[in-house]
Amino acid sequence: MNGPMRVGVTGSFGAQLKALRETAGFTQEELATIAGLSVHAVSALERGERRRPHVETVRALCAALDLPGPTCDALLASARAPADANAVEELSTVALPLALTALLGRDTDMQTLRQWLADPAARLITLLGPGGVGKTRLALELARGIGDESATRVAFVRLATIRDPQLAACAIAEALGLADISASDLPSRVRVACAGRPMLIVLDNLEQVVDAAPLVADLLTSATTLRLLVTSRAPLRVRGEREYALGPLALEAGSETMSPADLARVPAVRLFLERVRDVQPDFPLTPANGPIVAAICRRLDALPLALELAAPWLKMLTAEDLLRRLEEDVLLSMVGPRDLPARQQTMNATVAWSYHLLTQDEQRAFRRLGALPGRFSIEAAAAVLDGHEGASTGSDDALQAAARLIDKSLLLRADTSVASQPLYQMLETVRAYAALALTTAGERDDAMEGLVRHCTGEASLAAEGLVGPQQARWLERVRDDLDNYRCALGGSLSATVRPKRQTSRGRCGLSGSSAVTWPKAARGTRRLWTCRLCRRLPNRERSSERLSCATRRRNSGSRARVSTAP
Repeated sequence: MNGPMRVGVTGSFGAQLKALRETAGFTQEELATIAGLSVHAVSALERGERRRPHVETVRALCAALDLPGPTCDALLASARAPADANAVEELSTVALPLALTALLGRDTDMQTLRQWLADPAARLITLLGPGGVGKTRLALELARGIGDESATRVAFVRLATIRDPQLAACAIAEALGLADISASDLPSRVRVACAGRPMLIVLDNLEQVVDAAPLVADLLTSATTLRLLVTSRAPLRVRGEREYALGPLALEAGSETMSPADLARVPAVRLFLERVRDVQPDFPLTPANGPIVAAICRRLDALPLALELAAPWLKMLTAEDLLRRLEEDVLLSMVGPRDLPARQQTMNATVAWSYHLLTQDEQRAFRRLGALPGRFSIEAAAAVLDGHEGASTGSDDALQAAARLIDKSLLLRADTSVASQPLYQMLETVRAYAALALTTAGERDDAMEGLVRHCTGEASLAAEGLVGPQQARWLERVRDDLDNYRCALGGSLSATVRPKRQTSRGRCGLSGSSAVTWPKAARGTRRLWTCRLCRRLPNRERSSERLSCATRRRNSGSRARVSTAP
């Protein structure tokens, strides 16, 4: 080393660093080793690829070069002084991540969101939805279109790896080219960076740092020309936020009966076919396999990520075999493309990402609701939350638990035939993970006991309601609950599911006493359950119970025929 370098080196930070390194007699490799940096980092700084190095990085370089105080200060100043001006210049050249595939089936969403973004009052838009629904992909397409068609500067901030809300400010600053600033300084620096010109910042995957919401609000109040587009599985809950719930791709009811030409235009099927043909270009959609392809898309809830993960399996499986394995949840943990983040390489990993962001109480509620196979009422939710303990969880507490899971995009409000009785449901891919977590936690039998108790009570009420003035309403309610009845009856067959007040005779009564609650098309199913349950009775009780069940069916026959008439 030829001695300390004096003040006087000029030029950009990269040019100054190179001159100081060469004067000191170091190679890039030697300087990187002494400073504790990578060779690539030193090279990028000298070439100007990183124009806003962190202050600690500059200090490490100063120490490695043994620079005197004035020279060190000058090098630090060259890295920081023009930060705001350079940020404004650099924002015009910010590159959004490039998509490797076309965006399909989101025309309506794009049109609506573009209208929102054109509204001066909509400065904070949050795209909400479950993992794998395509929030990031849609946000990128929107941001790219706005950047290409207007003078708006666009920045993209990745937050998926951030857990500390304080670090969210650092990530935003880095994306904007602002260096060495704190969270409290960020709003004022952003105001300078905007310089009266429109700016759109995309904050991607904000759900695990929602406590950074006050910072988001401060950014918006600091710069009137700033707009924020946020992707998250939970809302920020700040004033001015406009929530957009992004659902799965369209998959119409009756898709299984469509012609191949019409089916190929259905967004969910179209995406699935394109990903299949990436690995099997000659895959045909025919009248024979069309219904199976539609069933595969439906089993995967028409979620874009789930469709993309499943499609490559048709290179080695038939469509029938793929559907069977999906129905058995065999493929939900299989690894997908390596270029996806780890949290998106399997559907189970995608749901697990959301699950681990929940509080312990929310995790328990999520697991318990996984015991419910279809649409369910708040009363059914309270029953599985209670388990065998009985009515310790009221409907208000269950409603609060459901509201928190809806906020986290893990539960949906479902369509219902009875307007006065709201119903809820999980996407099947989400419920499969919840059910797995329920079993792993050793809580499945307890949750099933709660469901059996709830359905027994509902069946008794329905038997009375179906012969009263509210007959039509009760018939629709029973139809909405049919999946839960089947699940409860299946649980009653389990030797480990034994509610405290539920004897073998009582379990048979769940089927027999609710004879009139089964719609006409399901009467054969009801008879099958009755036989199965009665076989569980001790031999001395079996004959009398069969006679009792037959009597109940005979007495309710005429009423049931009236109740189930089309």
